[in-house]
Amino acid sequence: MFYTTTDHLPDKTKVTGIAIGVAIHETSATSQFMSNLKDKLGGADTGYEKTLLVAAKRAIKNMMADAESDDAHGIINVRINDNIVVKDKSNVMVVVTAYGSEIIYAETKDT
Repeated sequence: MFYTTTDHLPDKTKVTGIAIGVAIHETSATSQFMSNLKDKLGGADTGYEKTLLVAAKRAIKNMMADAESDDAHGIINVRINDNIVVKDKSNVMVVVTAYGSEIIYAETKDT
């Protein structure tokens, strides 16, 4: 199983469906306080970066599992989107979605 952002592969592949993976990660008031503090002091916000990275990796893993359950050989045209949803003053959710086109290798006759 593989995945790529390439929108097509040459020869012998057939698109068979869509693979989707979603990951939701909630952050707490403490991490938001530290993020706001770093923002005001002019530092990098590694907490949110780590949260997004963890969620993106989990979304890709879930997308791969979806494709494997459909017996796909790989996923092309992979895209990743992220959104931040504010639940209330103390909780924020990071939602990451990974999706792409499932492919199989087409059967060919050798001559």
